[in-house]
Amino acid sequence: MTTEPFAYFLNTIQPAIEDHEPIVRRLSSMRGQYYDAAAFDAQLAAHDTVLYEVYMVERPAVEGELSSGLTILHPGKVGDEYFMTKGHFHAILETGEVYYCLGGSGR
Repeated sequence: MTTEPFAYFLNTIQPAIEDHEPIVRRLSSMRGQYYDAAAFDAQLAAHDTVLYEVYMVERPAVEGELSSGLTILHPGKVGDEYFMTKGHFHAILETGEVYYCLGGSGR
């Protein structure tokens, strides 16, 4: 396997990865993920809130690759639980990801 170097620009002033469109996850995509179903239903009836955005840098799905991207998790709660990401599965188990918290605080 030949590894090709790559780069991208991470804008930390207005968080985004330039030239990449985000995947936007709303509350409606998280049914069944929160313990308090009544709080979920009430909140969804009021507004389908954006919970998080994911900017992915596409890399080959091969063993040894490391996914890169940026997730912006917005502040908020459903009942007593903070907003969270939905999660995902890796088609190739020997690929990885690393998460760093670049900023923010719980509310």
